[in-house]
Amino acid sequence: MKKTLNVIILIIIILMVSMQRYIVKAENEIPENPPITDPGKDENTITDPPITEPEKPIEEPIEPENPPTDPEEPEQPANEPIDTELTEPEHSSNQNSGNQGAATYIITPKSSNNNLARLHVEEMELEPDFNSYTTEYYLIVDLNVEELKITAIPEDSTATIYIYGNENLVEGENSISIVVTAEDGSQKTYKIFVTKTDDIEKANANLKSLQVKNFYMYPQFSPKIYKYNLTINEIVKELEVFAEPENENATVEIIGGKDLKEGSNTITIKVTAEDGITVKEYKINTFISEFNVEIEEENKQPALIAMGICLIMALIVGIQIIHQNKK
Repeated sequence: MKKTLNVIILIIIILMVSMQRYIVKAENEIPENPPITDPGKDENTITDPPITEPEKPIEEPIEPENPPTDPEEPEQPANEPIDTELTEPEHSSNQNSGNQGAATYIITPKSSNNNLARLHVEEMELEPDFNSYTTEYYLIVDLNVEELKITAIPEDSTATIYIYGNENLVEGENSISIVVTAEDGSQKTYKIFVTKTDDIEKANANLKSLQVKNFYMYPQFSPKIYKYNLTINEIVKELEVFAEPENENATVEIIGGKDLKEGSNTITIKVTAEDGITVKEYKINTFISEFNVEIEEENKQPALIAMGICLIMALIVGIQIIHQNKK
């Protein structure tokens, strides 16, 4: 009898281990995205070849000796230039060709890179640290500063840079624009918000702490980091955001923490310094989706059903073995 019970227990343990592996495998499986098809095309549709008309003989027009001119007809505008660059022609050296000496032009598209590789202010530190994809920076200077010594270097040597607003800085808030124009004409503007004051503490618009209740932002909070990300795998309509300024006399306004929708949301924390002039904005890019939760529920249900069936079968086998031993 003991041997029979031991066999039953061993069978149940083996089944439990097997089903545990099945559950882990089911949780790790992620459905692949369906292939994207073009709704305007059908792979099974056979298109007819284009019908071409027979060539007509070319008739050379007879030009009159004095062609009439229409003074009211406006001149046709010239075609707009293509945004490309022509390199020096290459002459063909093929002796068998009928068009000897024909030139081949290579069309090179113009660069669209309008990023900065470096942005630096001499003897001063920008906040946040420079990144080519970050376009807004903050700086506090003394009243005796009239102009900043700015170094701006583009990633692409063909791009041009113009700096506006860096002369005769006034007391209070100033905005300096660094406009980068790519070779193809596309532009990107970097801004430096400069507060000119004799009281740095009153111009302090930094946050001391920033957190979202029950959730974690990334990267980890720092007063010099102004953009954060937050992913939530459940549907929520409102988030509690706690923001504390370094200067207790500064004011904090939270914008966008309510009426959240599924997908992308932006929560802005606007900090106004004690001087009432200096303003900084911290942003939390929040993405809300219940997709991951649904995947777990769909995968666990068949695994639990299969485990229950296996346990019942194990019990039936065990009962049959017991009856046979009694006989």
